[in-house]
Formats: sequence, structure tokens, C-alpha cells
Amino acid sequence: FGLTTLMGIYSDELDYYGFDVNSAELYNHNVTHSNTTLLGWWSNAYNLIYEANDIIVGVENTGSLNTVDKERFKGQALFVRAFMHSLLMTIYGDVPYITTTNYLENNSVARLPVTIVFDNIISDLTNAVSLLENTSATGERVLPSRDAALALLSRIYLYVQNWEMAESTATELINMHSLG
Repeated sequence: FGLTTLMGIYSDELDYYGFDVNSAELYNHNVTHSNTTLLGWWSNAYNLIYEANDIIVGVENTGSLNTVDKERFKGQALFVRAFMHSLLMTIYGDVPYITTTNYLENNSVARLPVTIVFDNIISDLTNAVSLLENTSATGERVLPSRDAALALLSRIYLYVQNWEMAESTATELINMHSLG
């Protein structure tokens, strides 16, 4: 019952025959303010965003990491922050774009128009692309890479109808790999 399944229930791709009230609300398109599933999505996403911001602050303020590791960790955190905001915006529309760990600032944020959120996502992804490498340090596909950042950036350009940047970003990614 992750996000994909629940959004499938909400969008009528899937039928729901269970007994969970929160899932039934999604299926019946009658979501109330007390739906704990939606509250969980919101809270978990902003917890991840806070953690990404904490990594960015920590990496910028440490003297014990080399430059390559600093750039990789910061790029990964920027990707996560952008990705989580893009998911939130897809579900909720206007959302706050959180870029700090300062709880006083975070307690007084307001929802921003989608256009501003898109601009922030593009900025974070552009920075992530410049900081990340093409391959994962572990050799597995479990950490954000430059390829993942380019793919998401291309998608975001499509959402904002910047066709030229979407094409050039996707072409850059495609040209880096053999698809045959």
C-alpha cells in the first residue's frame, strides 16, 4: 500500500475491496481532513526534506570530508529535496519549498505557487547535475546519480512546458548510454 498503489486506487486504475477507511476515502474520492494516509505522506516527505537539508548544512560546514565526497553528498541531498518536493506538488499542488533546517523559519512557511516550486526544483536539480557523477559509489543503483538528476530535470522541464530544455536534457542523458 505504497504511494503507487494508493494513487492507483484514487485514480480508478485499481479497485479497492479492503476495509481501511483512509484507502476507501481515496477510492471513493471523498477524502476528509482527518485522513491519516495523506497526513503521513505529507509528514514523511517533509521529514525526508528536512534530512536532506541537514545533510546539505552538514556537508557545507564540515572540514573532515574531501571535496569529491562533499559534492557527491550535497548533490544527492539536492536531488532528494527536489524529488520529494516534486512528488508533494504532484499530489497537493501549491506546497512550501523548504530549504533550511531552521525550525523557526520552517514553522512559518506558506504554500508557494506551483511556478515558484518548479523554479526551485529546477535550481536544485541543475546544481545536483553539476555535483553528481554518472555512476554510484557503491556500483549499485540505490543512490541518486547524475543520470537520475538529468532524467528528473528533463521531466520537470516537460511539466513547465520548456520543450527545448526538456529535449536537450533528455538528449544529453540518452547520448551517454547505448540503448541498443
